Amino acid sequence: MALRPVIAPRAERDLDEILAFVAADNEAAAAKILRQIEHKMFHLPERPFMGPPVYFPKCPGLRKMTSVPYVIFYRL
Repeated sequence: MALRPVIAPRAERDLDEILAFVAADNEAAAAKILRQIEHKMFHLPERPFMGPPVYFPKCPGLRKMTSVPYVIFYRL
């Protein structure tokens, strides 16, 4: 079964807020941030273990990857 990224509603709201904040000053920069994050997510199904595990007791299986300066948390 192929993996596919699913964005949690909370993560989608966070991303929308980040992009709106950056776009208020620089729309090109906001578009670049979105492209970088989408690029990371695009490669996630090919390399699901690319990010190191993060240990939070209430979130088993949590991992992270960066799209500087942002951190993307994900679970398989």
